[in-house]
Amino acid sequence: MGYCGIKIPGHSGTDFKHKKVFKGSKKLLNEKQKFVDTRVESRDKRHWDSRIIILIKLTSALSILVLTALLFMFFMRSTTVSIHKSQLPSEYTQSIKDMEKERAGNVLYRSAQLHLEAGNLDYAQDEIILFLKLYPKSIEGLKLTHEILVQQCNVNKKYCHEAKVYEDYLKTVKKK
Repeated sequence: MGYCGIKIPGHSGTDFKHKKVFKGSKKLLNEKQKFVDTRVESRDKRHWDSRIIILIKLTSALSILVLTALLFMFFMRSTTVSIHKSQLPSEYTQSIKDMEKERAGNVLYRSAQLHLEAGNLDYAQDEIILFLKLYPKSIEGLKLTHEILVQQCNVNKKYCHEAKVYEDYLKTVKKK
């Protein structure tokens, strides 16, 4: 039913009163919506502000950590004394070389013995040859070489002549 401008008997014009009531509630609803919108905006703003603050804190913490690491590396490098072999006294470097030579000789000799015991004659022969390059006049090395060559002669029928030569040489050395 629409308003036709004529007053209908028995009606008091409640149509218009209802419109006025809704008009006020619309105004109230709009105000509430504006209030909610401003709260959401302020919350979003606070949210972004807190994220920016966290990002700044993380960046500064990372920068401090990197700077500390660089300073630590710098001080460690500057306080560490590096000694080169050329800066050491010649007697000291000679004794180091002698110790290294002795260790290498011991390793090669023991390795040759173990290969001989295991039956790896070719490996034993290679190891004792390296040992004899370090200590060419070693009687123990010559004896082990003789043993290896004798085993090579017995097992593989190789190096029989060399085994005889070493045997003769060891006999002459024992006589002296």
